[in-house]
Amino acid sequence: MKRAISGNRIAVIVPARDEQDTVAAVVSGVRESIAPAHVIVVDDASHDRTASLAAAAGALIVRTRPECRGLGAAMNLGVTAARSLGCDTFLTIDADGQYDPQDLSKLLRALRSGPIDIVVGNRLSGGRPEWMTHSRYAANRAFSSLFGRVAKFDCPLDSQSGLRAFGVAVADLSQVRNYFTYTQEQLLRVQLQGLRIGAAPVGFGPRRYGMSRLVSNTVDYAWKTIPNLFEVYRELSQRPGGVAQSSSTPNSGSGRPIRSSASTMV
Repeated sequence: MKRAISGNRIAVIVPARDEQDTVAAVVSGVRESIAPAHVIVVDDASHDRTASLAAAAGALIVRTRPECRGLGAAMNLGVTAARSLGCDTFLTIDADGQYDPQDLSKLLRALRSGPIDIVVGNRLSGGRPEWMTHSRYAANRAFSSLFGRVAKFDCPLDSQSGLRAFGVAVADLSQVRNYFTYTQEQLLRVQLQGLRIGAAPVGFGPRRYGMSRLVSNTVDYAWKTIPNLFEVYRELSQRPGGVAQSSSTPNSGSGRPIRSSASTMV
């Protein structure tokens, strides 16, 4: 087992809906990996024992009840809860067990190595995972590539990744308006407001229980995300001063971001 990285102001946010088969193992893995002050499981109106099993594993439970509100709303709630607890470092991981909680320590080290405001785990840096279909892999790469070009990121980013680490600056500006998901909108807000983005390679395994409730097909996913991104861009561009230029920094593969010569302190 890797030695945990501790911190008394770190919160790990775990959005969850009907993940009773995996959530306890995720919470336990998180606590072993980085020993945060709080593991916050945001239970999005689960019908099963997700909340009780997460609590038994040591998580703080926050609920979106009385109804399911979506991944974006759950992340907003989790960040708000973490801020109210005095946390200044935030990590996110899905509750379905596809990410390895040990990779959180890699993202945390990259964030602390700075200067950087958010580190995004790249699930596909090593190519297509053996278990992933060619069509899903191609769709993921195509969507992230298109989004990256439009948003003008300086390095390739896995824009759908749910494994992230960020500080207060990102937490306080990335409350998303799209309750369906937060992943692209958070990055767009960060990019347009002049903060610094980095990436680190992470593992990504198959889902062993149930089916994804977020992505039924690529067209549906795009329909629920792309119009909102245009609205966010318009919203930010109409603010006094317009939008800022941020710096995206690639990663060496060791968890430490490579500082681009274009990177500047904001």
